[in-house]
Amino acid sequence: MKGKPLLLFLVKFLFAITAILIFWVPVWLPIPSISERYISFITYTAVDIAEPLVGLPDVNITTGGGFPGIIPFIALILATPKIKWIKRIKSIVAGSILLLFFHLSIIVLQIAFPSYQIGFFSFYAIFGRIALPLILWIWMSWDVFKQVIVIEGLAEERKR
Repeated sequence: MKGKPLLLFLVKFLFAITAILIFWVPVWLPIPSISERYISFITYTAVDIAEPLVGLPDVNITTGGGFPGIIPFIALILATPKIKWIKRIKSIVAGSILLLFFHLSIIVLQIAFPSYQIGFFSFYAIFGRIALPLILWIWMSWDVFKQVIVIEGLAEERKR
């Protein structure tokens, strides 16, 4: 992607991530935000899963706040050109579920192994918020990436 297509992608991405954040954390509404609901769901579900395994430990759960990797992942999928809407919706749902399960797994591991809590959270902060959304985006948009790589490869070959 060069020039105008790259700029258009970046503008779409910034617009999409801004719109998602406006709905994700609406501080001006008196109702609980999606962020608060997401954190509550993750926390209570992780405790429900871990409690039968290790009992209810006395540990502070670090959820990472309300900005999970789901937000940039959805924005990347929405901004990617040449994806049919059905595939786009399927990708958003599947990727969001995978990211949710990954986040949930990290919280369960924090409860089960409290001495490694900071390490698990650091791993989530880097991999779960940055790398995993990018990997899922590339994987779920591979048809588009493959076309761009082939077209740019042919253009480079013709220049020679």
